[in-house]
Amino acid sequence: MLLVVILAAACHAGQSEDRTPSLAVRVEDLVDYSEHGDLFAFRERARNEFELRLRPGAGQDEYAFAVRRGAAGQQVTFHVLNPPANATPEYSYGQFIWQPAEDVQRRADGTLLLRQRFTADRVTVRLLPPRRPPPPGPELDYYDLARLEAYLVALAADPFVSVEVLGYSYQNRPGVDRPIYKVTVRDAAFPEQDKQTVLITCRQHGNEPRANYLAEGIIDYLRGALTLPAPNQRPPELLERMSFVIYPVINPDGVEAVPGGDRYNRNGVDLNREWNEAGSGPSEEWEVRHVHAGIESFMAGGFFAQHIDLHGWWNDYDGGFRFALAEPPASVPLNYYANQQTFFRVQEGVNPWRPVINFDQNGAALGMARYCLFRQFNTDSHTSETDEHSTRTAQSLIEEGGLYVRTLYEYLLNAHFTDAAGAERDWYDIDRNLVYVTVYDQDENENPAGVESVTATVTTSAGPDSETITLSETGPDSGRFRNTSGLPVVSAPPGPNTVNDGLIQSLPGARLTVAYADDDFSQSVGRDFARVAAGPADFDHDGDVDLSDFTVFQLCFGGANNPPAATCPPGVDADCDSDGDVDLADFLIFQQNFTGSL
Repeated sequence: MLLVVILAAACHAGQSEDRTPSLAVRVEDLVDYSEHGDLFAFRERARNEFELRLRPGAGQDEYAFAVRRGAAGQQVTFHVLNPPANATPEYSYGQFIWQPAEDVQRRADGTLLLRQRFTADRVTVRLLPPRRPPPPGPELDYYDLARLEAYLVALAADPFVSVEVLGYSYQNRPGVDRPIYKVTVRDAAFPEQDKQTVLITCRQHGNEPRANYLAEGIIDYLRGALTLPAPNQRPPELLERMSFVIYPVINPDGVEAVPGGDRYNRNGVDLNREWNEAGSGPSEEWEVRHVHAGIESFMAGGFFAQHIDLHGWWNDYDGGFRFALAEPPASVPLNYYANQQTFFRVQEGVNPWRPVINFDQNGAALGMARYCLFRQFNTDSHTSETDEHSTRTAQSLIEEGGLYVRTLYEYLLNAHFTDAAGAERDWYDIDRNLVYVTVYDQDENENPAGVESVTATVTTSAGPDSETITLSETGPDSGRFRNTSGLPVVSAPPGPNTVNDGLIQSLPGARLTVAYADDDFSQSVGRDFARVAAGPADFDHDGDVDLSDFTVFQLCFGGANNPPAATCPPGVDADCDSDGDVDLADFLIFQQNFTGSL
């Protein structure tokens, strides 16, 4: 019986690299190096003889595959049943050296026969010349390692950015091979367990330089060096609530190999077919092994809420790849799929370059980063592809990096302290204000015709009180959920017997936290924080009534029956008795609440 296998690469769990030298290449040693990872279907005809069928409608793609092992000394024949027009087969053993195939026959039936005796165990074969980005122009230079390293040096003084070298490419020789960098953007003043951490991998293929402009924009937006207009301006609390780990160039040798870069690494390997779901180790190329081990180290004590793998393609639009529902090899379940679709809907509302329709759905391929991290950690992962022959400028791509961060902010931080109308709040007066929570989670909108509900939990740093509240959908098909009755914040020391009693017992100066766990994807926990103010005279909401609050009161004082003074800071309500003016009666309340600096 003929064996038909559709495969892509090296991420077989438990697969051993130890193997007695074969007398023939096996069908399971053939690896699909196409952009989609599912371009080729391989079938074994006879010993060292294979049939290759290309998936119809592949469009512009990387028409390449590899013999992963066992090729040395073997004469191997490939029958390509439906080859691309003008196919000119060539092969490489690495070092960015490509040789034309010696025996190429174009048959009358349209098939292409390729026969070659190989001298190395591993070989990459491509049917068409590689695609490369256009030559450097006035708007968009080729993003090489010199630009990256100059950029990283400039980041050295930034208090929120750290840069480290994980190891080196090719044979991992310091001072000989090229460094693999890791960039972390975080504010160490805030606890990491309260944040959503995002993983960005970039430039696994050296001939996809536009990915680096996006990565640069991501970093600049995070550290406040990139300004975008409303409504996508940088949230001031961004690094209080998010951290990023970025691997800006995983294939440095491919970046520098030839003008325009090379897809493969120095060994002639597609690094995005090298990720082993069983764990990092010797089966992986050094470049992948360094990054994969770094990810595993982080995962030992944390979790990446999102992974984006930045790439480039030649499809005349900007998009990427997302998982398809129950499609092998990933076969993601419905809850994972639904959660990922919510991300793309949020992104479509923020980023005009990336509508949902531009993201192809497929099951990935063995050895891809997104497949491996899904299988190993259940990470919410997708691939971003930027058109490499578009006319977009460097600034446009950098700004889109900022839009990626804004999308992630809105998607991951989907629980917010608000008022009854949904306006966000970052403080509540104790014994005065009611707490409302608003959650946006479109995949919980399971019945578009009905009004559904979710739950969230509010806690206080003042003690063990915890309140689980029900949030009802604000209307049919809205995907927004809010509690209909406000949660009172009362001044009392919280104790274990106050849990879920309908009140949040707290103290002035405490921090409230709301946590919303998506029941479709439990790793995704949206959080928000708010301060407990000391009452109507705590104008700066820092938990005490002191001289700084008195300064604010003076700026607002307008006298009886007059509006607050024009010098009153925006957003400050110094009308403590709520009678429409700021006068001596309000000053009396201020005196009664004065605590001094705490």
